[in-house]
Amino acid sequence: MSVFRLHVRPGGGFASMADTFAYCLKQGILGVGWLVDEIQETADWDTFYKVAVNIHKDLKTCAYIRERVQKDDLVWTRDTQGNYYLARVLSGWEYFTTNESKDSGIDIGNIFRVTFERLTIDEVPGKVVACFRPNRTIQAIHDPTAVAYTKFIWNRKTGGRGGSVCLDSFWV
Repeated sequence: MSVFRLHVRPGGGFASMADTFAYCLKQGILGVGWLVDEIQETADWDTFYKVAVNIHKDLKTCAYIRERVQKDDLVWTRDTQGNYYLARVLSGWEYFTTNESKDSGIDIGNIFRVTFERLTIDEVPGKVVACFRPNRTIQAIHDPTAVAYTKFIWNRKTGGRGGSVCLDSFWV
């Protein structure tokens, strides 16, 4: 089980960051852009890649999500007002767009499905806050204390309704 930090910062569409984040919350997804017109939805990387490689120069971020973000991982993110969210991953990589996202200029297509919990800044470990400083779109959080606390806060916030996560060798 891994812990990540993800910036939701659309760059290819015309929707605002706030609208894009609201769409993610509504759809129960997190992800990045690299949109293609020919596909609306697929879980087959090869299908997506064959089209996308002819449109986009660099698909490393999409590949990173596909290779590393797995079901039951936890992902920290934040909205444009600085509110923090912790999300539990429900699926692996998918390419997913909707008519709503296309019509609204939402630049999110390479996604993973999640369930969200909103947190106060006081609940967010300082190491996690610091991880939002780098420009990288997504990164793993390797600090053992931040990872353990992330698992603990997920379990405490969800009370089991969001699925408990293993905290080292025991379940809480």
